[in-house]
Amino acid sequence: MQIDKIKWSGDTVYIEWSEATPAGPNKYALDAVQRALPEFYQKFGSLVDHVVEILELPLSYATGIEARGVHFNYKKDVMGVVITIVKRLPGSKKIFVINTPHCPETPYGPGKEFAGCLSTECAQVLKELQLEAELYIQGKRAQLELPLDGEPPGKKKNIHKLNRASNN
Repeated sequence: MQIDKIKWSGDTVYIEWSEATPAGPNKYALDAVQRALPEFYQKFGSLVDHVVEILELPLSYATGIEARGVHFNYKKDVMGVVITIVKRLPGSKKIFVINTPHCPETPYGPGKEFAGCLSTECAQVLKELQLEAELYIQGKRAQLELPLDGEPPGKKKNIHKLNRASNN
C-alpha cells in the first residue's frame, strides 16, 4: 500500500492510496467522518514546527497553525511531499491556506544538494503519519464514547432506540 494523500478537514478524514498489481496500480480513496486514533492528529500537530522551518517563517508564526494535508509522491524511490497548513487570521473568522513547496526526503540523485530536502525528523513524522493512515484504512479508529452508568450528573446521555421493521 502506498499512501498518496492524507487530508483532515476538522470533521472528516480523506485518504488516497494505491496498491500495485501486475496490471498496474489500483487507486482508492476513503472519505469518512469517523474520528481517527489520537496519534493521527498528534502526527499532524507535529508537522507544524517543520512547516514553519520549511517556509522559513518566524517561530512566532506557528501560533494558530494547523497542518491539514499532505500530498505524497515518489520519484526514483524517493518520497516527496507538499504539506498544506491553515492559519486562522486574528480578528476574523477566515483562514489562510498555505502549501509548502515540494520537498523530497533526499536528493533525487547522487551528487545533488540536500538544500530543500526534508529534515530527518520531518521525514520520520511523515512516515508515522502514513502508518496512522494505514491503520485508519484498516478500520482502527477512535473509540466512540458510550454512555455509562455513574456519569457525572447533567451529562447528556446519547441513547437511541432502534425501531426494527417486522418482516411478518
